[in-house]
Amino acid sequence: MIRTLFALATLCILLIYAPPTQAATYAAADCSRNEVGNKVVLATDGDTVTIPPGDCSGATAWTTKLSITKGIKLLGAGQGVTIIGDNVPKGPCTATVHDPLVAWTVNSPNTFEMSGMTIVGVMTDPNKCLPGHISLNGTATSFRVHHITFNPLQSTGVHVTGGQLYGLIDHLNTTGYDQIMVSVRHTNWGGSNYGDGSWAAPLVWGGANVIFIEDNTATDTSTLQHGFVDCYAGGRYVSRHNQLTNYDVGGSHGTETTGRIRGCRQIEAYENDATWTFTGVDRGQQTRGGTSVVYNNRITVAGTGITAMVKALNLRDDVTRVFPPPWDHCDGNSQYDQNATNDSDTDGISHAGYRCVDHPGAGTSNDLGGTSTPPTGWVGNILDPFYVWGNTLHSNTLGTTVPNNTVQGIKPTGYSHVVSGRDYYNDGPTGHVRPGYTAYTYPHPLQGLTPSSLTAPTNLTLKGSSASNDLTLIWQPIVNTDLKGYNIYYSTTSGLYGASFVQTTGKKYSIGKLPAGTYYFTVTSSGATLLESAKSNEVTVVVTAPAARGASSRSAASARTLRQ
Repeated sequence: MIRTLFALATLCILLIYAPPTQAATYAAADCSRNEVGNKVVLATDGDTVTIPPGDCSGATAWTTKLSITKGIKLLGAGQGVTIIGDNVPKGPCTATVHDPLVAWTVNSPNTFEMSGMTIVGVMTDPNKCLPGHISLNGTATSFRVHHITFNPLQSTGVHVTGGQLYGLIDHLNTTGYDQIMVSVRHTNWGGSNYGDGSWAAPLVWGGANVIFIEDNTATDTSTLQHGFVDCYAGGRYVSRHNQLTNYDVGGSHGTETTGRIRGCRQIEAYENDATWTFTGVDRGQQTRGGTSVVYNNRITVAGTGITAMVKALNLRDDVTRVFPPPWDHCDGNSQYDQNATNDSDTDGISHAGYRCVDHPGAGTSNDLGGTSTPPTGWVGNILDPFYVWGNTLHSNTLGTTVPNNTVQGIKPTGYSHVVSGRDYYNDGPTGHVRPGYTAYTYPHPLQGLTPSSLTAPTNLTLKGSSASNDLTLIWQPIVNTDLKGYNIYYSTTSGLYGASFVQTTGKKYSIGKLPAGTYYFTVTSSGATLLESAKSNEVTVVVTAPAARGASSRSAASARTLRQ
């Protein structure tokens, strides 16, 4: 008996003081589907599977999806170094198989990471079944998908297909014809279905519990305008600091196209640079459902301008279209709409239907329970307007504020239920910022970067005469061995700055001659390895004389630089 007790006591001590299990790394011998899949089978939560350099985009392209349900890392040797072809069937949509290349389903407390490779789209997705090249599902709260090149995109790059995922998608580089980089759905938020749980849960503006899409580069080779992100089924996302060619800075669906599935819930789109190489562009973003903040984006177009920063469409206003049940038209006949009788629509007349289910400017609703047929009656969306401010158009004139929002009437209806001053707020004279809004930390902490130790320049002053229109910025330089130079920012609105327009290594910068107007300037320190510093003090000038004809080449070049 004594021996037994002693043995049990010894076992307990060994268990208490046993060293933690070390995460293992499984190195695939090559980039083939079979070899990588075998290593994933061996891995357990916390482990890493590495894929070596190699080109598996030709005869060895993958033809079946790799499903991963473990909290592991899948790491290639680098973009352009580990190359995998996606030849997995993508459709037709009624086919038994239309799959992504890699399908992640990982639940909290585990998380996952995928990085370091190029994915070559081989199999096309002509019916837009959108299985994606990579799909994400589950309840992991800190996943990261990053540093992956997709060329060409043949389906959605990364498709968040459901669950209640939070995390980061960053440093992707995509090129494709009429495809989107990321699609976001939070279908099963709170364990519900159709996005009902997300719509019933309050929003946290500037919070961490969304899909962050940041520091990516995306190019669409078509001339079909659309967003680089799509969203529905209660999706929540942040689009920021992305470099886009021929893409809107974001996008969303309402309840008009997806049957029982709900609309997009929340968008924060800011500090993106979007450039179009073709004419006929009419907007910087389109929204069909939910609420958003859209600010400090920089739009460059090939033509003379755009008519709206955000084009808001409540498509259920269109009585000529057929919409799938249960929502139908927003015309006073759907039991799920509020059907108020005293609203005033864009034509100044009250039309039956408002407030429509999940329409632009709609907020938290009742919990519909995730059933295939919603409970009878108005879904209960509160009013939660979207806000648009500080966006700039870089085309013909310096700092021209983009027309902040034009709500298009649905022909032949000729009106919209989405109305300025109620469902959305445009930029005002001093910027109509969403009350109480503060953006989440950038860069996202999952990038593993720390705030810069560089100090900001001090004593920024502006020398010269506003009447003579020949101005120079001067500042007190800093001392740091990592210093690379100084970034100069300008704006036509105090405190609202986009990307820097020039970098210099000196302690002053001659701006040259500017068109008449009010300008604000600030300067930051930039490091070779350290992150950019905070901004210096702000200086302002009111230019009263337009740039003279025949200005010096330096002044003319400076003005052109500011316009870019």
